[in-house]
Amino acid sequence: MPVWLWFVSACAAVMVAYFTVPLGNASNLLYTTVSAMTTLALAVGVVKRRPAAWSAWVMIALGQASYTFADGLYYLLQSVSGEIPYPGPPDVFYLLAYPLLAAGLVVLVRRRTPLWQSATLIDATVVGTAATLLWWVYVLHPISTAAAGSSLENLISVAYPVLDILIFVVALRLMLGAGTRNTAYYLIIGSLGLMLVADTVYAVANFADTWMEHTWVDGVWLASYALLGAAGLHPSMRRLDEKATVPAPDATSSRVAVLAVASLVGPVVLFIEHLRGRDGDVPALAVGCAVMFLLVLLRMAGVLATTRIEATTDALTRVYSRRFFSESLRVELERANRSHGTVGLILIDVDHFKQINDTYGHPAGDRVLVELARRLRAISRPGDILARIGGEEFAMVLPSADAARAVSLAERVRRFVSATPFLLGDPKMLSVTVSVGVAVSPGDGVEDTELIRAADQALYAAKRGGRNRVVASTAATPPTPVGPVPAPRTAAAAA
Repeated sequence: MPVWLWFVSACAAVMVAYFTVPLGNASNLLYTTVSAMTTLALAVGVVKRRPAAWSAWVMIALGQASYTFADGLYYLLQSVSGEIPYPGPPDVFYLLAYPLLAAGLVVLVRRRTPLWQSATLIDATVVGTAATLLWWVYVLHPISTAAAGSSLENLISVAYPVLDILIFVVALRLMLGAGTRNTAYYLIIGSLGLMLVADTVYAVANFADTWMEHTWVDGVWLASYALLGAAGLHPSMRRLDEKATVPAPDATSSRVAVLAVASLVGPVVLFIEHLRGRDGDVPALAVGCAVMFLLVLLRMAGVLATTRIEATTDALTRVYSRRFFSESLRVELERANRSHGTVGLILIDVDHFKQINDTYGHPAGDRVLVELARRLRAISRPGDILARIGGEEFAMVLPSADAARAVSLAERVRRFVSATPFLLGDPKMLSVTVSVGVAVSPGDGVEDTELIRAADQALYAAKRGGRNRVVASTAATPPTPVGPVPAPRTAAAAA
């Protein structure tokens, strides 16, 4: 049986003993034992698994160690004096555990998603704002207004639920962001969820003066410890910090449902409190509702912007799509017809691309297309429209370009592509060439279909003429192949 399952089994056995032995120092020692075992498990996991994000796990382990020390100190003072001052020394270490745990989680989040993800951040803020409203109305506000102790007592009483909110927001960012979702991920998320449930029940019961030790809430805390220790021991903890290879889901149905529920929290709570005759929280609820409303609008604006970009951008090369090319060419031709201007069109096709895929594999072919798009972007002028219109075929729309300008740019493209080999994967290099066809409006037509047909015929003429060359249509100058055809650099390039 794996070591992490042994650990969970040992924690379960201690938990059973905790609830079956008589109340007193023995049960207190068992409770502290589970907490100490979790600290030890996290330390062993760091040493044995050697994760890249070792600092994150060290901070999480230090947070758990702070919990353990606070538990031990609490029970020690209880056994010695029978009464524990509040706030007392254990509270210092209980409170210290929260920022240590949050810091470790933040390191994991930043390593998993190093780039700024505004959509994920907005989602986490919306849900976090809804949770904060619930905490404020039913936990924080009652505690802050009804507390009759000293200022320090009131501050400590409020600090616990505030720090719970901090952990909740960081956990939300971890859950909603991209990254590996392995066993260690689910174990640590489960641990955080149980901890927040137990902390919330404790805060409410403590405020209502109904808190009792040795109840099911202690079992929830102990289960939280056990899951955290299991996450530290599980082999997948080494990969928990791996950088996400794909972006976080943008606007799935489940995310939209979560945002909808979170947005309704404020109005529902406001209505419930009104029915109860308690309108003192109206300002806070109004501000919270306004914040969530603006955040949801911002999120929807982001979704629309993303949809617009995806509709006009090729997913692989990140240049414009065929649909955008067709619309842009039509618009530029209409503008040129009104102003008696010119529009150039260049079609670029990778020579023997099928052989590249067959010889080196489709991932290598994708790398060729991505690098080709990068080179075409680098050589195009501001205002030119670069698009991928087929598998290995690209197009450049050149507003206000005459025949000489279009042919000159086409030759520069051909030379720039063939000048430097493409990296297929360390250390594989391959010389890649392209065939280019050029057409110019109005000489080759004033309609988009006419101009595309002329450029396409010129492209096929370049293919038939031996490839790695530029051919201009009859309306462009010169009408013959342009530029010498260099010898291929490798046998693969000649294929």
